[in-house]
Amino acid sequence: MATEEMFDGFANDPYAEEAADRWGDTAVGAQRRAAGWGAQDRAAVRREQAEVHERLAAVKRAGRPVDSAEARAAVAAHHAWVSRFWTPDAAAYAGLGRMYVDDERFTATIDAYEPGLAVYLRDAIAAWSADA
Repeated sequence: MATEEMFDGFANDPYAEEAADRWGDTAVGAQRRAAGWGAQDRAAVRREQAEVHERLAAVKRAGRPVDSAEARAAVAAHHAWVSRFWTPDAAAYAGLGRMYVDDERFTATIDAYEPGLAVYLRDAIAAWSADA
């Protein structure tokens, strides 16, 4: 799915039923929150998404380990971005990282910033979550 379309669809989310089946009330609450965003809010979330993923991609390209200070800071920014939807505990956040690799839709979106970024992000989230 295109980044530009990712949040615009929350008002009429084609993945809402799948998300509710997989994650229950947490997904429903996140969807409701995002559905109430105006155009400026959606644009801000898209910009923040790009900034966070570009930062992660730069850290990966620099060859920094997933548990480096730079990677941890980038993951903290990612966690803050995710928290605009819902605030995951360490286990849920690590699960989100795994889903980024296990679900090809997410992998394609994240890897568009940098090939292999989804795997790097999964591993960096796991390292960050282990200390959370």
